[in-house]
Amino acid sequence: MPERMVGALKRGREFRRVYREGKSVSDRLLVLYYLKGSAQGISRVGITVGHRVGPAVHRNRVKRLIKESIRSKEGIAKRGYELVVVAKNDSCHRNFREIDQSMDSLLQKARIIPG
Repeated sequence: MPERMVGALKRGREFRRVYREGKSVSDRLLVLYYLKGSAQGISRVGITVGHRVGPAVHRNRVKRLIKESIRSKEGIAKRGYELVVVAKNDSCHRNFREIDQSMDSLLQKARIIPG
């Protein structure tokens, strides 16, 4: 079984560290906070979708779309980053292609995937 390249940020203090010490890039759908230096060369990802995005059904759908977008980039993304993805209000009305394009754009701006 291949080694996992992506883990999860789960604790509030992990999110706060990325917000405080990391850098950010954004577009109209998503904000990406990133911090180099995750242990073991594994990138860890946290996803935040606030109540303003919509009801729970919409928030969960946006989280699934973001997770799938990140999963599709595991093979090309640089390892060793801690990432926090924050969904903006407009993201709940978008399909996978639009979320994926937004994620591509942000990861390229952050130089985590080749542009």
